[in-house]
Amino acid sequence: MKGFLFLWFVLNLIALFGSWMSIQYSPDTLWQSPYFHLLGIISLFFILNLPFYMAFERLREYG
Repeated sequence: MKGFLFLWFVLNLIALFGSWMSIQYSPDTLWQSPYFHLLGIISLFFILNLPFYMAFERLREYG
């Protein structure tokens, strides 16, 4: 279980760093259409975390 949570934390940290770099390297996009940029970041975290939430629920049921 600790390895699972560690992997989840590391992947979210990488996604957070990637989002921060995306904002740093495209400030014009952020200020011209911030909703599209923020939607992309939120979608990244949702797509990344959905399998972890499903697996975590199964691990809690059986573990």
